[in-house]
Amino acid sequence: MHMSAPAINDAVTLSGEDAANVIRLQNARIKQLEGWLQEAQHATPKEVVQRVAEVIKYLRMHSVVLLYTGHGPADALANRIEDAAAVAALGQAWNLDNAPLPLTVIEQVRAATLGGMNRF
Repeated sequence: MHMSAPAINDAVTLSGEDAANVIRLQNARIKQLEGWLQEAQHATPKEVVQRVAEVIKYLRMHSVVLLYTGHGPADALANRIEDAAAVAALGQAWNLDNAPLPLTVIEQVRAATLGGMNRF
């Protein structure tokens, strides 16, 4: 026998024990989220910078790269950035100028990204 899920407007009745379990699970989830929020709020700038670099490295392991498509070395940009987390992210970026590609292809990629403003 096939039982379908209740329709959105149908009332679902829980036993007292089931309701207590749902509440207990939701309270545990809320406590976990509050803990994460508190950790994020109390992270030192150094911890934030380290976390940014770790996240970008993690993404790279999954074929996601941060690509600097500007002209010239990214170091020049890093010298103008005051946010330490942004500098850490830039430190993990790949520089399009250093790609093992013909200059025409590099310029095509640079044009396609429209200075970082075009996502594809």
